[in-house]
Amino acid sequence: MKKYQKAEQADGLERTPFFQYIRIANALREDPFASLSDLATSTALSRNTLSKCLTVMYTRTLLAGPLLTVRPHENNVVYLHLINVSDPFFIYQKVQSLPPVKNYAISTGNWNMCMLTDGNLDVRELEGYNHTVYSGKRYTICSPPLISTSWRQYWQSTRQGLEQALSEKHTHREILPSLPWGEEEWQLYHAFKLNTRQCIPPILEEHGISYETFSAWKQSLLRHCTVLVRFYPRGRAFYENICMVFRTHHAHLIKDFFSSIPTTPLFTDLEEHIMVQVRVPRKMARDIFSLMYEIEEKGIADEVNWATIMG
Repeated sequence: MKKYQKAEQADGLERTPFFQYIRIANALREDPFASLSDLATSTALSRNTLSKCLTVMYTRTLLAGPLLTVRPHENNVVYLHLINVSDPFFIYQKVQSLPPVKNYAISTGNWNMCMLTDGNLDVRELEGYNHTVYSGKRYTICSPPLISTSWRQYWQSTRQGLEQALSEKHTHREILPSLPWGEEEWQLYHAFKLNTRQCIPPILEEHGISYETFSAWKQSLLRHCTVLVRFYPRGRAFYENICMVFRTHHAHLIKDFFSSIPTTPLFTDLEEHIMVQVRVPRKMARDIFSLMYEIEEKGIADEVNWATIMG
């Protein structure tokens, strides 16, 4: 192999396709409904190359999304509950029938049950309840733009960041005015929230929604939703799914420590907490835990909890 072909590789992918994937993922993050023609323009790739890259990214599970998540509004606030129960599989079956429960997952670690609810829920009444790690409002979820980096570069920059970390407090929790969506807008959201890269006409026909209504909803979408695009250079199954919750007044610093991780992190603003979800190679899980506790030891976080999410 020629010397220029041995240029830096990122997680096993050659430099050229890797950077193409990065550009595509970032373009989708900016415009989740972009046509192939618009994507080709914004990424400076031919339509043929773009189509091949998208096929590889989806078939090899290098890319998840674009996904949509509604920002918190005065009339639409979601609550997150991270709890420990004696039998999470029993509770998992029980909560499926509770009207306020929107989503739920089993995990292992400091909490073993995660639930999202439309309103607050007294989790202490659940059978086998042990203790709560967090129970309160869930604010904005976001993911940073993708950058080209390696794990070695990430650990070097993070170590430097820990040494230079400032102690300035910064907390920002935003709730927008009432969400002006009717039944059709909510139908569109649920139809596209897990993947905006679907064929649009059949979905509109299925729900009896006009293209004009869809177009108006799409144009205002970024005011009311965040777009999440997650990139896994070796495919999602290669990585351990680790979730950390920091009680802190320095959420901006914690975001800085994890923003340049080579797999896309998710940041969720909570009340006096921030949740960080990352996927890391299994052999690096111990390094992530060490970083987490070092953040606590340096006083950047007052308390940390973690769990490994199944799936």
